[in-house]
Amino acid sequence: MQNDEIILEIGYGLIPLFEKQKAENLFEEMKNLREKMPVIPVVRVMDNIELGTNEFCIEDPKNMYSKKYVYDFSEDFERTILNALLEYGKKMLKMNVNSFKTGEKLSVCVEIPSENTAGETYNINLMLPGYPTFWHTTSYYYPGNEATNCNYGYYITEIHEVSDGLFKVEIINTEVDEANSRYFLGGRFKFYLKKGDEVQFQYYSGDEYIVKATVSDIKNNHISFDFEKDITIPEPLLKKELNRRGIWIY
Repeated sequence: MQNDEIILEIGYGLIPLFEKQKAENLFEEMKNLREKMPVIPVVRVMDNIELGTNEFCIEDPKNMYSKKYVYDFSEDFERTILNALLEYGKKMLKMNVNSFKTGEKLSVCVEIPSENTAGETYNINLMLPGYPTFWHTTSYYYPGNEATNCNYGYYITEIHEVSDGLFKVEIINTEVDEANSRYFLGGRFKFYLKKGDEVQFQYYSGDEYIVKATVSDIKNNHISFDFEKDITIPEPLLKKELNRRGIWIY
């Protein structure tokens, strides 16, 4: 098995469904799904005598993913397989946000499927009680004018231990207008953190997409976090995008 492929294992009762003529359309749809959702790698199909006659399994040892399914012969076979692969793809569309350090923006982007090669992204943004949400964008629209080529966001400029285990963190808000060679310092924020403090991250919009995190460590100008759950693309957003691209979600 190569690092860039996953295995679709099937029970012996499903082998006839993968005969060349019957599975030709399925393989074409699997190819289309991978083009629309590049996080799904090459799929290798193989039989597994340890599975039940009507069972199949998606295996990805590299990412420690494994899920078994029982196929009901009254269901649409192609759709069942494609939705299982889609579920795998959704699990892989998660953001790995473990820490921030000085000089970094307090925002991380994740790509979602898109028709253009650059993809579409949205942010996960640090939130602190009593402070604005610390976010970043690469475009800014002035009312009544065309979009300017701006880079607007919050950066950590200092992580300094002020007493045993207590750290002062300084953030600045900047706006760089590359088109007009202008730089703005929008604000400066100072707050204190220690190991065990709870913070929140907003990663789309509204309370539905807010996740809690605990400061697990602060050292070497680096703040590390433990999240209460995986950060994945919100289901309504993913469903809207994939449905637009002709992929089913149920």
